[in-house]
Amino acid sequence: ATLFPDLHGITIPGEQQRIFLRQAVYDVKWGKLDYLVVDMDPSSGDSLLAMREIFKKLQAVIVSTADVSSLNDCHRIIHACVIHNIPIVGVIANMVESKCPYCSEPIICHNCREVISFGSASKVKAIAEKFKVPYLGGIKFNPAIKMRNNEGNPLLPEEDMWIIDKIIEGLK
Repeated sequence: ATLFPDLHGITIPGEQQRIFLRQAVYDVKWGKLDYLVVDMDPSSGDSLLAMREIFKKLQAVIVSTADVSSLNDCHRIIHACVIHNIPIVGVIANMVESKCPYCSEPIICHNCREVISFGSASKVKAIAEKFKVPYLGGIKFNPAIKMRNNEGNPLLPEEDMWIIDKIIEGLK
């Protein structure tokens, strides 16, 4: 179920974000949870501060691609977590290298024979090292993830579930 109509922009001013997040946490009957994962916009300090107010034990997992804008966002959100004493479980590089969903080999351009790559995990790892937070690893670009999503299946293929284990290990 969605709260907003499809294809409509969602703009929620700062204080309303906090109210919305509080309602989502306190007014929803979640049942017994081990973890609640919230995918947040890295540029929104209001959401981060609201989460810090709501949860006694808040921890962050930062996910970044290797492109400049995502790396800048990664840097900013890690810095914000440090400022607000929010422990960081680790940093994950997303869409690094590429992998064919059928044979697991790198995806190569049909015309120029170059390997399709969205950047190197080393750039994401460097930010983790700069802030002295764990680098959890990189997830390869895999078109199967999109296909799985379109079919309503879990996003991560079984072979990429190791990253979830590393996150849970870091939460303990």
